[in-house]
Amino acid sequence: MEIEIKAKVKDLKKVRRQLIKLGAKPKKKVHQIDAYYSLYKRPFNKKKGSVVRVRHNKNKHQTFFEFDWALNSVAAHEIEIEVSSLENINKILKLMKARKEVVVDKQREYFKKGVLEIVLDRVKGLGDFMEIEIQGKDSKSNRQRIINFYQQIGINKNDFVLGPKYNSMLLAKKGKKYAYF
Repeated sequence: MEIEIKAKVKDLKKVRRQLIKLGAKPKKKVHQIDAYYSLYKRPFNKKKGSVVRVRHNKNKHQTFFEFDWALNSVAAHEIEIEVSSLENINKILKLMKARKEVVVDKQREYFKKGVLEIVLDRVKGLGDFMEIEIQGKDSKSNRQRIINFYQQIGINKNDFVLGPKYNSMLLAKKGKKYAYF
Protein backbone atom coordinates (compact mmCIF):
# COMPACT_ATOMS: atom_id res chain seq x y z
CA MET A 1 0.00 0.00 0.00
CA GLU A 2 1.15 3.51 -0.79
CA ILE A 3 0.84 6.33 1.76
CA GLU A 4 1.30 9.72 0.11
CA ILE A 5 0.99 13.34 1.17
CA LYS A 6 1.18 16.13 -1.41
CA ALA A 7 2.02 19.79 -0.78
CA LYS A 8 1.88 22.92 -2.91
CA VAL A 9 5.38 24.34 -3.35
CA LYS A 10 6.27 27.98 -3.96
CA ASP A 11 9.94 27.53 -4.98
CA LEU A 12 11.00 24.17 -6.47
CA LYS A 13 14.66 25.18 -6.70
CA LYS A 14 14.79 26.03 -3.02
CA VAL A 15 13.07 22.75 -2.08
CA ARG A 16 15.47 20.78 -4.33
CA ARG A 17 18.47 22.37 -2.59
CA GLN A 18 16.98 21.61 0.82
CA LEU A 19 16.33 17.97 -0.14
CA ILE A 20 19.94 17.48 -1.18
CA LYS A 21 21.16 19.25 1.97
CA LEU A 22 19.10 16.77 4.04
CA GLY A 23 20.69 13.82 2.23
CA ALA A 24 17.96 12.92 -0.28
CA LYS A 25 19.50 11.28 -3.35
CA PRO A 26 18.35 12.37 -6.84
CA LYS A 27 17.14 9.32 -8.80
CA LYS A 28 15.58 10.30 -12.13
CA LYS A 29 13.70 12.94 -14.09
CA VAL A 30 10.72 12.04 -16.26
CA HIS A 31 8.12 13.78 -18.38
CA GLN A 32 4.83 11.96 -17.81
CA ILE A 33 1.56 12.31 -19.66
CA ASP A 34 -1.29 10.72 -17.70
CA ALA A 35 -4.62 10.25 -19.49
CA TYR A 36 -7.55 9.40 -17.20
CA TYR A 37 -10.49 7.42 -18.52
CA SER A 38 -13.96 6.68 -17.25
CA LEU A 39 -15.43 3.22 -17.63
CA TYR A 40 -18.63 3.91 -15.73
CA LYS A 41 -20.32 6.80 -13.94
CA ARG A 42 -18.86 7.84 -10.60
CA PRO A 43 -18.57 11.34 -9.09
CA PHE A 44 -14.92 12.42 -9.08
CA ASN A 45 -15.15 14.22 -5.77
CA LYS A 46 -15.95 11.17 -3.65
CA LYS A 47 -13.16 10.27 -1.25
CA LYS A 48 -13.11 6.63 -2.35
CA GLY A 49 -13.13 5.48 -5.92
CA SER A 50 -11.24 3.90 -8.74
CA VAL A 51 -9.29 5.43 -11.58
CA VAL A 52 -8.11 3.99 -14.88
CA ARG A 53 -5.00 5.71 -16.16
CA VAL A 54 -2.65 5.40 -19.10
CA ARG A 55 0.77 6.82 -18.18
CA HIS A 56 3.29 7.55 -20.90
CA ASN A 57 6.87 8.42 -19.91
CA LYS A 58 7.91 10.53 -22.87
CA ASN A 59 11.66 10.53 -22.29
CA LYS A 60 11.81 6.72 -21.82
CA HIS A 61 9.07 5.83 -24.32
CA GLN A 62 7.38 3.61 -21.74
CA THR A 63 3.64 3.19 -21.38
CA PHE A 64 1.74 1.82 -18.38
CA PHE A 65 -1.89 0.91 -17.84
CA GLU A 66 -2.90 1.46 -14.25
CA PHE A 67 -5.89 0.87 -12.03
CA ASP A 68 -6.00 2.76 -8.71
CA TRP A 69 -8.40 2.15 -5.86
CA ALA A 70 -8.36 4.96 -3.28
CA LEU A 71 -8.81 3.84 0.33
CA ASN A 72 -8.84 7.35 1.79
CA SER A 73 -7.25 10.75 1.12
CA VAL A 74 -3.65 9.48 1.54
CA ALA A 75 -3.72 5.70 0.89
CA ALA A 76 -4.42 3.68 -2.26
CA HIS A 77 -3.89 0.31 -3.86
CA GLU A 78 -2.31 0.54 -7.30
CA ILE A 79 -2.03 -2.13 -9.96
CA GLU A 80 0.16 -1.20 -12.89
CA ILE A 81 1.29 -3.12 -15.96
CA GLU A 82 3.64 -2.03 -18.69
CA VAL A 83 2.16 -2.17 -22.18
CA SER A 84 4.16 -2.28 -25.38
CA SER A 85 2.04 0.14 -27.39
CA LEU A 86 0.40 3.43 -26.41
CA GLU A 87 -1.54 3.30 -29.67
CA ASN A 88 -2.96 -0.19 -28.96
CA ILE A 89 -4.01 0.55 -25.36
CA ASN A 90 -5.80 3.67 -26.62
CA LYS A 91 -7.57 1.55 -29.28
CA ILE A 92 -8.66 -0.96 -26.61
CA LEU A 93 -10.05 1.81 -24.41
CA LYS A 94 -11.90 3.29 -27.39
CA LEU A 95 -13.42 -0.12 -28.20
CA MET A 96 -14.50 -0.38 -24.55
CA LYS A 97 -16.21 3.00 -25.01
CA ALA A 98 -14.07 4.49 -22.26
CA ARG A 99 -14.09 8.27 -22.22
CA LYS A 100 -10.92 10.31 -21.79
CA GLU A 101 -11.76 12.73 -18.99
CA VAL A 102 -8.56 14.67 -18.41
CA VAL A 103 -4.85 14.68 -19.25
CA VAL A 104 -2.20 15.53 -16.66
CA ASP A 105 1.11 16.69 -18.16
CA LYS A 106 3.90 16.82 -15.59
CA GLN A 107 7.65 17.07 -15.27
CA ARG A 108 8.77 14.91 -12.33
CA GLU A 109 12.02 14.68 -10.41
CA TYR A 110 12.46 11.71 -8.05
CA PHE A 111 14.53 11.58 -4.85
CA LYS A 112 15.06 8.87 -2.23
CA LYS A 113 15.70 9.39 1.49
CA GLY A 114 15.64 6.13 3.44
CA VAL A 115 12.16 4.61 3.04
CA LEU A 116 10.73 7.87 1.67
CA GLU A 117 10.23 8.45 -2.04
CA ILE A 118 10.09 12.17 -2.77
CA VAL A 119 8.82 13.63 -6.03
CA LEU A 120 8.98 17.24 -7.21
CA ASP A 121 6.28 17.93 -9.80
CA ARG A 122 5.69 20.78 -12.22
CA VAL A 123 2.12 20.18 -13.43
CA LYS A 124 0.90 22.02 -16.52
CA GLY A 125 -2.06 24.19 -15.55
CA LEU A 126 -1.64 23.67 -11.77
CA GLY A 127 1.86 24.69 -10.72
CA ASP A 128 4.51 23.10 -8.53
CA PHE A 129 4.05 20.35 -5.96
CA MET A 130 5.97 17.92 -3.82
CA GLU A 131 4.81 14.41 -2.99
CA ILE A 132 6.30 12.25 -0.28
CA GLU A 133 5.27 8.62 -0.13
CA ILE A 134 6.08 5.53 1.84
CA GLN A 135 5.16 1.94 1.03
CA GLY A 136 3.55 0.13 3.95
CA LYS A 137 0.67 0.13 6.35
CA ASP A 138 -1.58 3.19 6.55
CA SER A 139 -0.58 3.99 10.11
CA LYS A 140 -0.25 7.10 12.23
CA SER A 141 3.51 6.53 12.47
CA ASN A 142 3.96 6.35 8.67
CA ARG A 143 1.91 9.50 8.17
CA GLN A 144 3.89 11.24 10.92
CA ARG A 145 7.18 10.21 9.30
CA ILE A 146 6.10 12.02 6.12
CA ILE A 147 4.86 15.08 8.01
CA ASN A 148 8.14 15.28 9.97
CA PHE A 149 10.17 15.27 6.75
CA TYR A 150 8.02 18.06 5.31
CA GLN A 151 8.70 20.07 8.48
CA GLN A 152 12.47 19.53 8.08
CA ILE A 153 12.20 21.06 4.60
CA GLY A 154 10.19 24.01 5.91
CA ILE A 155 6.81 23.04 4.45
CA ASN A 156 3.94 23.10 6.93
CA LYS A 157 0.53 21.45 7.01
CA ASN A 158 -1.16 24.55 5.57
CA ASP A 159 0.51 23.74 2.23
CA PHE A 160 -0.71 20.11 2.19
CA VAL A 161 -3.13 19.08 -0.55
CA LEU A 162 -5.04 16.19 1.01
CA GLY A 163 -7.60 14.38 -1.06
CA PRO A 164 -7.69 15.70 -4.59
CA LYS A 165 -5.30 14.22 -7.13
CA TYR A 166 -3.99 16.23 -10.07
CA ASN A 167 -6.73 14.84 -12.32
CA SER A 168 -9.48 16.05 -9.97
CA MET A 169 -7.78 19.41 -9.49
CA LEU A 170 -7.62 19.97 -13.27
CA LEU A 171 -11.26 18.94 -13.72
CA ALA A 172 -12.33 21.37 -10.98
CA LYS A 173 -10.25 24.13 -12.56
CA LYS A 174 -12.09 23.53 -15.86
CA GLY A 175 -15.40 23.85 -14.03
CA LYS A 176 -16.37 20.22 -14.45
CA LYS A 177 -18.39 19.12 -11.49
CA TYR A 178 -18.15 15.41 -12.26
CA ALA A 179 -15.96 13.03 -14.16
CA TYR A 180 -16.97 9.43 -14.27
CA PHE A 181 -14.21 7.59 -12.41
